[in-house]
Amino acid sequence: MLGKLFKYEIKDTSRLIPFFYLITAVMAGLSLLSGKLELGWFKATSSVLLLLVGISVFVVTLVVICMRFYKNLYSNEGYLSFTLPLKPHLHLVSKAIVSFGWMLLSVIISMGAIFVALYGLGVDGKMWASALDEIERYGMGKYMYAFIPMICLAILYLMSQIYFSITLANSPKFHNIGAAGASILLFFVTNIVLRIVETILTIIIPFSLFVNISGSVDISLTAHNMVGYLIDNFNNTNPSNMVIGLGGYTFDVIMIFVLFYITGRIMNKKVSLR
Repeated sequence: MLGKLFKYEIKDTSRLIPFFYLITAVMAGLSLLSGKLELGWFKATSSVLLLLVGISVFVVTLVVICMRFYKNLYSNEGYLSFTLPLKPHLHLVSKAIVSFGWMLLSVIISMGAIFVALYGLGVDGKMWASALDEIERYGMGKYMYAFIPMICLAILYLMSQIYFSITLANSPKFHNIGAAGASILLFFVTNIVLRIVETILTIIIPFSLFVNISGSVDISLTAHNMVGYLIDNFNNTNPSNMVIGLGGYTFDVIMIFVLFYITGRIMNKKVSLR
């Protein structure tokens, strides 16, 4: 049954998202072609449009997965979805996995579109190569791979908050507020509270990265927190090292599991369709 959920989820979400991928590919092709043909005005115009389309791909994907989650579970379709012979939280599992795949793919396509657009606007390969050479010169090349898990973490963190907010908004205590309004309000409250806690933990928890930026960049783990570093370097405009707290990232990882778990519990026991 879970396999069928994956199949239906992919089928329903693929009705619109790939269409924007196609538009992005066409715009990227026009931008590159106009550059080859040296059509200056058309190259600039197509590159700006490609930049906007690249950003839109991520936004559209996010809207689609939010609307799909709500409509399939908490609108009239929910009466059918929740009568299927499986645990309600399995809907969350299938939607989370499929949505994560779409979000990650959309981020990759958006980044590719932005790079092509910047190329069309005059940021050529030599400038990118020069920037990469500078990164390598400071010994930062191997740390660039950290962006991949950071992007995945950010996507999961955002999805966990969205699904939690939509699900909580459809519990009986929020029936007096519109579903859309309650979901948006709960998302912003949840996000703000989590950001505040994350910032505090980033500063005070003694688990950090020590970054030596004198000469080549050297990064190592340390059991110090950021409080001492901030005090010592309050008036230092050119520090030779810095401390980046990891307590907030640890909190984010924990909260992803917590929010998905709570969302699943609410779906199993406390959801009341309007």
